[in-house]
Formats: sequence, structure tokens, C-alpha cells
Amino acid sequence: MNTETETQELNTTIVSLLFLMVLFIVSFLAVIIVSYDQFLDIAEENSLLSVEQSQKMLLTSEMSELARARTRLTAQLIDIEDVFIQDELNLELEHYASLFASLRQKLLSLPLEDAERAILEAHQPAIVARILPAQREAVELAMEDDKSLKEKARKILYAQVLPGQQELVDSFHTLIKLQQAQIAEHSTTIKSELDSTELMIFRILVGSTILTVILLTVVVIRIQRIQIHLKSMNENLELMVYERTYALEEAREQLERSMDTLDKNVITINIDLNGIIQAASQAFCRISGYRAKMLRGNTLEMIRHPDAAPESFQELSQQLEEGELPQSELKCKARDGTLFWIDVLFDRILDSKGTAIGYTAIMHDITDKKRIETLSVTDALTGLNNRGRLDEALAVEANRASRYGTSLSIVLFDIDYFKKINDTFGHQAGDIVLIQVAEIITTRTREVDISGRWGGEEFMVICPQTGIKGAQELAEELRMAIASYEFGEVGEVTCSLGVAEYSRNEAIEDMLLRVDTALYQSKKEGRNRVSLAK
Repeated sequence: MNTETETQELNTTIVSLLFLMVLFIVSFLAVIIVSYDQFLDIAEENSLLSVEQSQKMLLTSEMSELARARTRLTAQLIDIEDVFIQDELNLELEHYASLFASLRQKLLSLPLEDAERAILEAHQPAIVARILPAQREAVELAMEDDKSLKEKARKILYAQVLPGQQELVDSFHTLIKLQQAQIAEHSTTIKSELDSTELMIFRILVGSTILTVILLTVVVIRIQRIQIHLKSMNENLELMVYERTYALEEAREQLERSMDTLDKNVITINIDLNGIIQAASQAFCRISGYRAKMLRGNTLEMIRHPDAAPESFQELSQQLEEGELPQSELKCKARDGTLFWIDVLFDRILDSKGTAIGYTAIMHDITDKKRIETLSVTDALTGLNNRGRLDEALAVEANRASRYGTSLSIVLFDIDYFKKINDTFGHQAGDIVLIQVAEIITTRTREVDISGRWGGEEFMVICPQTGIKGAQELAEELRMAIASYEFGEVGEVTCSLGVAEYSRNEAIEDMLLRVDTALYQSKKEGRNRVSLAK
């Protein structure tokens, strides 16, 4: 009986042990399965977050590039004269705007941190609200067939659009930094959770070896599978981190290339608060002919053209000292002595605390524009002002005389018997006479007087702040100078002159009619004389 009891107890013990072993194994397996599923959920969640972060960085980079592209297109549209190309660029601008809005909606649809959402929904819209109207205004002005409007468009571009664009690009850089930090944080979280899971599984394996070899075998097999899966996930995560790092490196290199492009193509210099040049872009060195080390330690006076008024440069320095950000057109001289013109706009350089530590001068080469302006108002033969310039100057001076009650007179004259000169000596000789008369006018008139070729053999001198008597004296001086001049084979040349004084609020057409009548009075009375208009 004792044997039966012992056997029964043994069997009960064995059954109990088996039951406990089965219970332990089941519990162990349950712990393993739950831990594995939890790990997979965490890994999957972090993988999704990494994918989302990649999408956000890609969308952010594309939006930043589109913003730069819109600014480049705006600058091109302003500089291009062909209206068909302007229309194409304008359509491309609208396409970029639509694409930018689409990308922004995609980015906002992704899970965002509070800081990211603040930049996208508050900071960037405020920037865009400032620069987009200015950008559109610049485009509309540039597409008008008016040089003054195009110049205004350029000023808007450099005064509002480019600084706003830089602020917008900076906001994208801030977004990228936030996203980089999130990727790093997610990577750290994944690694920590992996380490924690591996440690838990290892402890379970150690406990199982003490209880049973069979349980150890089961656990080892399970652990091996988990380790294989973990290794695969680790490799995937390492690959993902490598790809993200490579993408960030590419973005950094692209930014460096963009900065290098700006340095080569955008004319800029940096000056301190005292106006001393600290750095210069390659583009500025190229246009000025100076090396950067030659410029450092000097002021902008170094490139002032001798013909440019010193006050134009001194006024810039004074405005900067008073806290203003001036914009001006400057006449400059390169190292080799050549002339060039720049349109300069200043912006502050701030330190990390927002304190101004200097200024950046952003410049635009307007030499060709100035040459075109000169050609557009100059008579090709004589070098004097042409009819269009005289009309414009007469309107300005008449308006000034009416407003301030000052005197204004004009002298109109033509060469007597000029057709006879052409018929007798040829048109080339006639052209030489016109050139010589222009030289006499230039030497006999004041700096404030505006002289030009009115048409054919007719010339006009506009005399601001001059009454009829002063204009008559000038006319007599011109008449005698021309009459006493030796014109080569042509010999003696005379001219007939008319003089008129502007009456306040008089129509310019009436004044021109009066001086023209006086001119023909001189011809009627025998030529080579001066007649005053009534």
C-alpha cells in the first residue's frame, strides 16, 4: 500500500511537475510572444515615423527649391525685354506657385510637431504674405513697356523679395534641423527599445536553462528566430540611417553649391559699422578688378569714379550711421580705370542676439542700362541731347519754373543757308559744320544749361533760372562765336536766332510757337541776328 501510495504520490508529483512545466512553458512562450509582438509594433511605429520624417524632409526641400526658383524666374522676367518670353516665365511662375501650394498641403497633412506646425501655419504664411504681393507687383511692372517701371520692379525685387526670400529659406533650414533632430531622436528610441528587448529575452533564456533542457531548446529556437528578425531590422535601420545621412549630406553639398553660385554671380560686399570692407564676393571682385584682400580694410570710396560727386558716397555712409538702409546708383571706376555703374541696396548683418554688427551691400550691374540711357537721349552726330531729351527737359524746367516762380528762357537757332552748304560742298561737309557748331555751343553754355539738336540744322539751348536779357546775351555770344569761326572749306557760317522767356503756367507749345516765330523774324530781317519773342 505504501508502494501504491508512493507510486501515486510520484505520479501526482510527476503530473504536478509536468503541469508546472507545461504552465511555465506556456507562460514563457506567452511572454516571448507578447514581447515579440510588442517589439514589432514599436519597430513598425518607428519605421512609419522615419518614413514620415523622410517625406517631410523631401517636401520641405522641394518647397525651398521652388521658392528659390520663383525668385530666379522673377529676376529673369524683370531683366528680359521679350514679351513672349516674359509671358512664358510668368506662366511658369504661376505653375510653381500652384505646385508650392500643393506640396504645402501634403506637408500639412503629415503628423507635425508643434514647432513645425508653427513655422508652416504662422511664420511662413506671414513671410509669403509680405513677399508674394511684392513679387507679383514686380512681375506686373516688369511686363509693362516702361523702363522706369522695370527699374521700380528691380528695386522691389532687391528691397523686398530677396530679403523675404532669404527669410523664407532660413525658415526651411529651421524645419530641416527640426526634422533631423526628430530622426535622431527616433533612432535613439529604437536602439533603446531593441537593447531593452534583447536584455529581457536573455534573462528569460537563463531562467529556462535552469528548469529544463527541453524548455531551453524551445526558447533557444524562439530566440534564434527573434535574433534573426532583430538583425534584419537592425540592418534595415542602419541602411535607413545611412540613406538619411547621405540625403542630408547631399542637401548640405547642394546648399554649399548654391552659396558658391551666389558668390560667383551676386555682386555683394560686407562692411562693418564703420563702413570698412570686410569681405567681397567673387562677382564684385570680377566687376571691380580688385582681389578680395585688396578690398579688405578700405571703404567704398576706393571704387568711386573721379567724375562722381563725393557727396553721393558720403550720403550713403551718413544714412547708414543714422540707421537707415539706403539704395542708390553709384558711378564707379574699376582697377583698370574702366567705368561701371552699380545699383546698391544695403541690409543689416545681425549677430545671434539680433544686434547689427555690419551691413551687406547687394549690388546690381547697371552699366549697360546707363549706356542705353545715354544713347537714348543723345544725338548720334553731334553728341548733344536729342529732340526727345530736349522735350523732356523743357517740360521739367517749365514745371519747376511754374512751381517756384523762377525764370526760364530758351534760345532756338538754325544755320543760315545750310541747304546751300550741302549742295555745294556735300553732306559730309555739312555734317562737319553741324559737329563744329555743337562744339561751339558746348564751350559757350553753362553747366546748368541744356543744349541739344532740335532737328536738321536747328539747335536749342534751355536756360533755367535765366530771364530774357540773360538769354539774349547768350544768343548774341553764340551768334558772334559762330560767325567768327573758320569752318574750313565751307568758310563763313552764320545763324539766325530766336529767344523767348517762359510765362508762368504757359503751355509749352505756345512758348515754342513764340520762339519759332522770333527765329523766322531774324531770317526775315536778313539773317545772322537775334530776335526776341513777343
